[in-house]
Amino acid sequence: MADNVRKPALAVCYALLRDQLPDDIVVLTDIDRKRPDRFVKISRVGGPRYNVVTDGPMLMVECWSTGSAEEMAMRVAAVFEQCPGRYIHYENDRGESAQAFVSSYREVGGPVRHLDPDVLEQDRWTMTVRLGISSNV
Repeated sequence: MADNVRKPALAVCYALLRDQLPDDIVVLTDIDRKRPDRFVKISRVGGPRYNVVTDGPMLMVECWSTGSAEEMAMRVAAVFEQCPGRYIHYENDRGESAQAFVSSYREVGGPVRHLDPDVLEQDRWTMTVRLGISSNV
């Protein structure tokens, strides 16, 4: 197996948010037809490898709520701001426990209110963040 394979950024971020957010906020990487009342959706939208041992995923984070989603977005932003220097325990694609080290965080854009005209019953706030995730852990 190749050394320094990138960690799965969505699995790492899912575990980070799931661990730090209240239980009434669902964390998703895909949206089903039945939308939860309050949820955070994370998507990798790019990001380069910084060096041989550090991936730099850029993530779009969407906070959705049947009420205002602004406070949720600020809470999610705070989780990301506080994650550098932390080991994140996550489940890999094979269902095994794994860990990643988050070395850096940078806010690229947001948080900003970004309503979806096709989903009028929910408020949406979005942000774009970039993390440094070490592959040599």
